[in-house]
This record gives sequence, structure tokens and C-alpha cells, in this order.
Amino acid sequence: MSTILIMDDNKDYREDLLEILNLEGYITLEAENGLLGLQIIQDEIPDLILCDLDMPVMNGIEVLQSLRKNPKFTKISFLILSGNSEDQAIKSAEAVDVSAYLIKGISITDLLSKIAYFLDTPTPPLKNYL
Repeated sequence: MSTILIMDDNKDYREDLLEILNLEGYITLEAENGLLGLQIIQDEIPDLILCDLDMPVMNGIEVLQSLRKNPKFTKISFLILSGNSEDQAIKSAEAVDVSAYLIKGISITDLLSKIAYFLDTPTPPLKNYL
């Protein structure tokens, strides 16, 4: 099964995502900021990264820029999952080759579909999260 790294400074949001993805059978890793996320990636390369844009220590754009400099990590799908829906934030992410820019509040169904698309796997059946 695929491994997904979740980088988000909001502990509750991160834990909710971990629970959902674990229920879907994904292997999950977590980091509360970009710097810790990069350290995790050195030890275990995930298949996909869900990363918040605005985090302390190192934001999502900085993480992505760092990853794209290393050929070892250029194939990792990198999805920004942010509460920031401003055009400038989206353009900044697109400028550094983000795989997708998703706005927090996205439905679980849509999020799982995006993940499946970037992992090139069938969309998993939706479990009951209510």
C-alpha cells in the first residue's frame, strides 16, 4: 500500500487526516512542520505528501522547493492542503511545481479521489466517517 506523509501544524486536523487515511489502508507518516517533514523524508520516502501551506519553521512552498532540488524526490506527488484560498498563494505554489492545490474543507470523497489520482490507483471505496 502507498505511504502518505501529512505535514500540518494543526494537530487536530492532522490526526483527522491520519485516521481517515489509515482507515482507507494507507500507511501514514506525520510531521507538525516542514522541517520535521523533510527529516522524515530522508529516512522513509513517501509516495505522496499532503502539506499545509502556512506552517511555522518551514512552510509548504519552502518544503516543495527543497524537495524539487533533489532528483531523488522529484517524483513524489506533492499536494498542498491549505485554508489559504488567495490567488497569490495558489500562484506561488504553482510556480514551484505543486501537484495540486486543495482548499481545506474539501470533501473526504474529493480528497480521496485526488489522492488516488496522484497515486495512480483506483479510488478507494468511501468508508463511513460520520
